[in-house]
Amino acid sequence: MERLGIAINDKAGMYTAAALIRRRPDLSFTILYDPATGEDFYKKNKARFCSMKIDAALCLTQDADGDFAELLKKASAKGRTMGYRNHDVNTEFLAHTVADGFFHHSYVLNMIDSYEARFEKGGTLVLALLGYSYRRDDFSRAFKEKEIAVADPLDRWLETFPETEEEGECRFFWTVWDFSVERFMGELLGEAVRFRKYYPHPWLRGEVSKKR
Repeated sequence: MERLGIAINDKAGMYTAAALIRRRPDLSFTILYDPATGEDFYKKNKARFCSMKIDAALCLTQDADGDFAELLKKASAKGRTMGYRNHDVNTEFLAHTVADGFFHHSYVLNMIDSYEARFEKGGTLVLALLGYSYRRDDFSRAFKEKEIAVADPLDRWLETFPETEEEGECRFFWTVWDFSVERFMGELLGEAVRFRKYYPHPWLRGEVSKKR
């Protein structure tokens, strides 16, 4: 079974990781939470996934040169981007609910419906903000009546992995202890989640046993 790596460093990344896990229960994911930002986040976590023998991995941030930005660049050809300030459709208030950790609350559905009311019929909207994938189906529902298609950049990545009848498993690691992260991820997935400390050596991570 293929194991996929997802590195995250904020609430937007947590929403996105939860969306991927819920969307493809047949895949096994290793989620790595690292609060670092910028170049350090990418370099360190790409190397960490390599040492864990995980080839297919995403380092998820909203940075202009990150993995999500590359996927977004390809998806943007399909239509207008729906994101924050510099995107075609500015959803600033909705974006704040992602950053503040309220995006999974029910009142967000009303906000999505209010955006739909401003659009004319037809076209495609690309979910250009990290975290919006968590409510991809809700965006699709809201814009369906006006025949507006919703494109999620992460779909392109997921489609490269054939669906199977297997049941995947998830492992959660963090580089620093932060129990609010553990609680929040559990809330998004609707089940208890336990993070383990990431150590460079697989023995310390509990992934292999010493030969006797």
